[in-house]
Amino acid sequence: KEARGKELKEIYNADREDGSAGQLTINEQAIVGCEHRLLRVLWMITVTQPDIIAFQELDNFEFMKEELGKIGYACGRQDAAEYVPIKDRSGETYGERLAASPWAFAPKWGKKRGMSTSRFFLEKRTKAG
Repeated sequence: KEARGKELKEIYNADREDGSAGQLTINEQAIVGCEHRLLRVLWMITVTQPDIIAFQELDNFEFMKEELGKIGYACGRQDAAEYVPIKDRSGETYGERLAASPWAFAPKWGKKRGMSTSRFFLEKRTKAG
């Protein structure tokens, strides 16, 4: 699958002769790039100011908690226990780790990789450049 993706990229998005990236690469970074998407989400929240925010596929809770706090949102009650990432919670199973915290945030956790699937691919992509 990955090899086919690289093959198609070469056909439809060959880098330019001057060494710069092709337009599809530029578009992908603007639309799919995790960091850019998070900033766009924060911008949209700032503009629309919703009363309630729910995230799916969020792997950067601490970052979002901090950034949302800067624009007036709270990710829990002020007297709530501090958030602890699920990988650092006590318990043998996913269910036990989930129950060990009052926080609803719980990323999908890949036992084989020791991290969520989205975190795995973000780190893989970051290492690849």
